[in-house]
Amino acid sequence: MSTGEHWRRIERILERVLEAPPEDAARILAQECGSDRELRRRVAAMLAAGDDPSFLSRPAVRRLALPDSAPARSTRTRER
Repeated sequence: MSTGEHWRRIERILERVLEAPPEDAARILAQECGSDRELRRRVAAMLAAGDDPSFLSRPAVRRLALPDSAPARSTRTRER
């Protein structure tokens, strides 16, 4: 399965779970994911993140603090 197909499958499962009554979520996950534990873990994590009200208030990437003595890196390419 390609990466694109994998994410479309996850999206389809998420849509089914979110459109169904909450009491059907576990059954749908079991039905859609079968024995694929990694798929079930990913879908469950996304569902849990959607329930977390602080999810969008946290930065996706934290800035790295460099020591003051660390040399700055230039993003420019050297001209030849």
